[in-house]
Amino acid sequence: VPAAATPFLAGRFDKFRQPLDPVSTSKDRESERIRPCARPRSTIHSCLARGVSRIVAKKHIRMEKEKFHEKLSTMVDQAVHDVYRLSQAFPKEETQGVAQQIRSSALGVALHSAGVQARKQLGSVEAAYGSLQATKYLTKFAQKQGWMSDKDSDGLMQNLEAVGGMLWGMIKRLKQAH
Repeated sequence: VPAAATPFLAGRFDKFRQPLDPVSTSKDRESERIRPCARPRSTIHSCLARGVSRIVAKKHIRMEKEKFHEKLSTMVDQAVHDVYRLSQAFPKEETQGVAQQIRSSALGVALHSAGVQARKQLGSVEAAYGSLQATKYLTKFAQKQGWMSDKDSDGLMQNLEAVGGMLWGMIKRLKQAH
């Protein structure tokens, strides 16, 4: 509806309109590119407020969730492979001890996170997070025992911390939903 045809509406909804082109017309937003649902934690309501249709908003949110789960499974898979590679250097007498425990806990994270994608249940996410905490402890323990170098341990811990942050975010969202 043109502003001239409805003078009482002129300017009232301008705050909801954002340009979709890369160049913003607002002086305070000249440097940023404005797209619908550009933020990772967008909701349908914020998308609708920006003038995006409900169908496009739902599709965008679904794609963001798929990217999140894909990234989570990639990071968990990398951590499991790192644990298996690094635990091969453990002493032979620890084959049935710490080496088996760290492998088991790392696999627990992977298996429970796969269950999260299928069931989206709080118990699965919490079980994955618990296995992750066990893996982190055993990584620190192996480093202190000298079975793992500081560089390898730090790289694995960074990956585990990132996975833990993603799982903790899922726990918080699932608890809010219940």
